[in-house]
Amino acid sequence: MALHALASPKLPQRLPREAGRQERLESALDREIPNWREFDRDPRWHAWLCGTHLYSELSRGWHLDNAAARGDANSVIGFYRDFLAWRPRRTPPPAGPPPDGKRIYSRPEILELHAQHRKGAYAGREIEWMRIENDIIAAGREGRVIGSIPVKRP
Repeated sequence: MALHALASPKLPQRLPREAGRQERLESALDREIPNWREFDRDPRWHAWLCGTHLYSELSRGWHLDNAAARGDANSVIGFYRDFLAWRPRRTPPPAGPPPDGKRIYSRPEILELHAQHRKGAYAGREIEWMRIENDIIAAGREGRVIGSIPVKRP
């Protein structure tokens, strides 16, 4: 069974035995991961499936397809749960200013500020840009960046 067929609402006709296995698999997925059909629209899901499985040299997608073809609901559900555990969480911005009065940045906001700088938006205002850039660096050290990637320090 192709991976895209698993998440597709229109599944190809199967032999009666395979159709029953497919229905049981989808029923188990509906119970355990109610929104599993939505994963097919998430590019992070497809990128994650292309990654190598932890204990083999094969892709996660290959293992998922193999488990789905066998009708192994527990393994298929495990892949969806692994993805959910891996998927970066979107944290909402905090309400109001930070208690110490320092600015809180989001990752997209930092990317936009750097894009504006590259396009010359701070030409003639280099000191202002240096202040912003230094504050972004300090914000990273002080935990004032929403959605930042934690870095373990030695």
